[in-house]
Amino acid sequence: MVQQPHPITIGPSKEPNFVQLADGSKMPIVAYGTFLMQQPGATRQALEAGYRHIDTARLYFNEAMIGQEIKEWIAADPANRKREDLYIVTKVFNDCHRPEDVRKSAEASLKDLDCGYIDCMLIHWPDAFMPGVGNDFSSDNIIFDDKVTLADTWKAMEKLVDDGIARSIGVSNFSLRQLDEILKVARIQPLHNQVELNPYLPQWTLVEECKKRGVQCTAYCPLGGPGAIKPNKLLQDPLVAKLAQETNKSPAQVLTKWSIQRGVPALPKSSNSDRIKTTYEGIYDWRLTDEQMKALNGLENGYRSCAPGWKTWEDDVSYAKTAAA
Repeated sequence: MVQQPHPITIGPSKEPNFVQLADGSKMPIVAYGTFLMQQPGATRQALEAGYRHIDTARLYFNEAMIGQEIKEWIAADPANRKREDLYIVTKVFNDCHRPEDVRKSAEASLKDLDCGYIDCMLIHWPDAFMPGVGNDFSSDNIIFDDKVTLADTWKAMEKLVDDGIARSIGVSNFSLRQLDEILKVARIQPLHNQVELNPYLPQWTLVEECKKRGVQCTAYCPLGGPGAIKPNKLLQDPLVAKLAQETNKSPAQVLTKWSIQRGVPALPKSSNSDRIKTTYEGIYDWRLTDEQMKALNGLENGYRSCAPGWKTWEDDVSYAKTAAA
């Protein structure tokens, strides 16, 4: 029987503050997301505010800065701050799907983060880019790599666990079909599927079906996505504003709470020191009512903040029905 991930409470928290994953490890349910984050000091501020789950990626070009700020934070109070208190996630990008490139990417991430080990290493996207040809993530004209399979990449990821580079491995932006392709060959099970999740794009079927497979979905863009890419309509949604007023919380707190209250770890991001603090502050001391949760659920409209032109999104609902037949 597959061990399903589930929220748990550790310490004096009034609400679940961790998720116990399928392998028994524990992941803080609120993470500090660092996409587009190039501001020195932001990671240190997040750690001071209470975040213990840090999410980055090779693509973000900020691992060295994050690693340095983690070391500074620990060094400021070594008796009470340990590397083991943190959960650090990074990702192998699309042009590193070939086994030898998986290894190079992982070793480079670990060198830059300089944190001893990676708690969970993810395949950033299931789509393999041809290495060495100048593919641009933001371009619609991508040369894909047909010389490597997901099974090839996953076997190389498993070797990272064998060799102590990563303690666990997972995926990001995978459909159910793609996840099943991994599970068929996996010696070491993926623990995470990090995908875009928020009230506009709750992806109910994907989240539930991943859970049945022992895979925890985690939510990037839980606040609706960075406005630098596409307009963030969710933070300004009238219903979100109304609920923020009702609860005396910020819109970011309301949206983060919606995610973790459904049992999905959230990765809110900000480079603003006040917002870094207020989004996390007191997040485990209150709850949205059933009526408020239901109202937020009703915002579903399928809007994707992260939708590169080269990406084709698969229909998880239809696949789940076919797979269950």
